[in-house]
Amino acid sequence: MKDVRKVFKSGKGSYILTLPKRWILENGLKDGDSVYLEIKSNKLLISPSNIKERPSKIGTIDGEDLNFNQILRRIIAYYLAGYNSLKVRTYKDEQRRAVAFASDMLIGVEIMEDLGDVVTLEVYLDSRRINLNEIVERMCRVCQSMLSDFRKMIKNFEREIGSSIIVRENEIDKLYFLTLRLVNNAVWENLSENDIIEVFNYRTFARALERTADHIDAMAESLINLGKAYPEFCGIIEKCEELFRISTTSFLKKDISAAEDVLNDAEVCINQIIALYSKILSYEKEEILNLKTILDGLQRVIGYSTDIAEVTINASVLN
Repeated sequence: MKDVRKVFKSGKGSYILTLPKRWILENGLKDGDSVYLEIKSNKLLISPSNIKERPSKIGTIDGEDLNFNQILRRIIAYYLAGYNSLKVRTYKDEQRRAVAFASDMLIGVEIMEDLGDVVTLEVYLDSRRINLNEIVERMCRVCQSMLSDFRKMIKNFEREIGSSIIVRENEIDKLYFLTLRLVNNAVWENLSENDIIEVFNYRTFARALERTADHIDAMAESLINLGKAYPEFCGIIEKCEELFRISTTSFLKKDISAAEDVLNDAEVCINQIIALYSKILSYEKEEILNLKTILDGLQRVIGYSTDIAEVTINASVLN
């Protein structure tokens, strides 16, 4: 049902919009009740404050024949599917450690009860208080800091910087799983077709950020293996940084022009990296293998930057 309402000015800084009587009655509202407002750039979503919560989803895992990784993957699967409570039956210490590890790596998950053979996990997340845009913005900042620190590390080798990069990759994983949970649960919301497409664009964006962090992590580990600086690679890393920064900013600000710049400049950077492959052949064998991992990673960072730019351009038709 669509309706047209007039907006009236009230005082110096406020406006008044009346609500349909039928909608008020159907939602059991009365004079003095509150409503929730979800404010977007070109729309305003009004929901009754007494709106029913999504029914709690409770799951069970029997870990009798499962190892550490299998237990972990199943817990993550339930988390992404929107489950709020999960009982895990364990038979050995390895399985209990997997449950504890999952509670540490998933945002909002806590061990509420441990009976020895059964561990109960609860998810404490209020989706209405979580802003998807803020989550991916945080992922962007962390990825950018990882890439910037890797450039510093390759210029003046410091093992501590590499360790810090690896720790931050775990933070990206946590934020990525949270993003997937929110996106998967979006079907419960009263979203328009364009809103659903936008939500899944965020999923694609978050996936590109997560994979970028994985490659930076691998590059840092390779440099730790080498144990020394290679300042001759700083120039190309700086260009990768710039492309990645412009691409993520283009998505967040819906800047089509910046996204086009990324696509235009990416090929030049790729060609420069390809030229470096022949140069590393003069290094020792172990160096070649680790430096190849670094160059491969830089190529992938550029690849994901172009993926983000393409999503930005594709999303422009929704506006």
